[in-house]
Amino acid sequence: MLDKIIDLDKQLFIYLNGLGSESFDGFWLIITKQIYWTPLFLLLLYVIYKEIGIKQTAYLILFVIVLVTITDQGTNFFKHSFQRLRPCNN
Repeated sequence: MLDKIIDLDKQLFIYLNGLGSESFDGFWLIITKQIYWTPLFLLLLYVIYKEIGIKQTAYLILFVIVLVTITDQGTNFFKHSFQRLRPCNN
């Protein structure tokens, strides 16, 4: 039973991985680099600052930092708890 589930998992991974198109590879490489998103983040931060002021903006930034930290640590906890290799490692 477990072998069948693992085989189905591999087939699904190969199917989903094959849905992409090589013509879009460059586009997705640009989209996934955070440095290209920095101007948008700075613009959003400026608009938020203009709308709600410096004190509320500082609270918002602190809140986002706390949320990102909790999410990152929770993800690492589950990642190391399950100890299953990602499909690309097989």
